[in-house]
Amino acid sequence: MKIDYKQAREFLERINAKDNTMIFTHTDMDGFAAGILLQDYLISKGAKTNVRIVNYGVTRISDTPLAGFNKIFITDLAPDMVWEDLKDLKDKEIFYTDHHKEDKDKPIPDFVFELRTLSQGYIPSTRTVYELTEKENVAKLWLATAGTVSDYAEKYPENTEFLQKAYRKLGITHEELMKYLFKFNFALIGSPSLEQAFAEVSKMKSLDEIVKLAKYYEPVEEDMKRIREDYVKNRELFGKIIYYNLETKYPGVKSAFINEISGKEKESILIFSTKKGREIVSLSARNQSRKYNVITVLKEGINGFEDSKAGGHEAAAGAQIRAEDLDKFKERLKQIKLEDCVV
Repeated sequence: MKIDYKQAREFLERINAKDNTMIFTHTDMDGFAAGILLQDYLISKGAKTNVRIVNYGVTRISDTPLAGFNKIFITDLAPDMVWEDLKDLKDKEIFYTDHHKEDKDKPIPDFVFELRTLSQGYIPSTRTVYELTEKENVAKLWLATAGTVSDYAEKYPENTEFLQKAYRKLGITHEELMKYLFKFNFALIGSPSLEQAFAEVSKMKSLDEIVKLAKYYEPVEEDMKRIREDYVKNRELFGKIIYYNLETKYPGVKSAFINEISGKEKESILIFSTKKGREIVSLSARNQSRKYNVITVLKEGINGFEDSKAGGHEAAAGAQIRAEDLDKFKERLKQIKLEDCVV
């Protein structure tokens, strides 16, 4: 059942000490912040509260036994991540809020209380949860702002007023907040588990307390520094194609570094390789200018390789090949006619 903000607030106000609640949220900072704000609100109402982090393609709602819970809260999880599991939870009261596009083939069940923000534009889940619970969570405006900005909210004018007010109240600039966000994101990457990171961020009372997570983010910062220096020295240039073999012990560093470099090298076709065990190599391709179709580049590069596969779209794509074919793939990159790969 689609609901509006007023109905969502009424649902939240009915929470009491008799409720045993479970929150499902995403692995990124938007998911963390939204989940923490929900958790704090539910605790303020006296409800028993538990949290599970859902990692797309790795974990799902059905992995968690829910027999003892009467209310389920879901935030920052796209419909295709949850819709199938929700169909089996008709005996629960479920509150779902999300800002990803709806999927007509994977609808949220009608019995779920569903707060959509698509009509307002691009509103990160953190902002939605904060605006619903601002009265109780006013002291965590710093977290609400961090979570909102972590999902690139500043790129969308519908978030301008919210962010400007938040920056004034917090007495910081966007640039200053971004420095904190880098440390938050690196802390999530370097923590032993996402659940532990969630618990520690939950205890923070201000942005400055990020120093308590230094044991997690400092090793990741050092690894990123090493990779940046190695990238400059060892990347291989094939015309407009830049190839780099990325090695790191932190899985999350791969996407962080690729996003960073693709933002700087917008006109180039970037291809990164990483090992998956001894026999498989994973390939990631980016072109932010969208002049070239990187899925076409990858498919030409791996054509005919045994056990190879590729997928994605024109600006970002991935592929998988056998390690023994990597040198052949690099040779093909030198021969690809980019005029055949123009979007």
